[in-house]
Amino acid sequence: MSDMTRFNDGFDSIFDLVDSYEERPHFGGKQLLVTFCNGYKMSIVLGDMFYSNGVDTYEVAVFDPKDEVGESWQDTIEGHQTFDQVMELISTVASK
Repeated sequence: MSDMTRFNDGFDSIFDLVDSYEERPHFGGKQLLVTFCNGYKMSIVLGDMFYSNGVDTYEVAVFDPKDEVGESWQDTIEGHQTFDQVMELISTVASK
């Protein structure tokens, strides 16, 4: 796991649900790329240039195992998601 300071330490609780993750700078903000054991992927972005307030809401996109964006249970990109909303989506994706 990365020693990089995470943009929200609360996301530590998801790491037993995922196959791998990468945190990196992303256009002036921060991005957490998560790959789930079921092949789904999720991008969680925090920053002023995204559908995020740059402090405590996130832009989230889910990719199916074919790397296609969007599912019937969500729009292509979910913006201004609270931490709790992101965690709920993580649980949904992990259980697919």
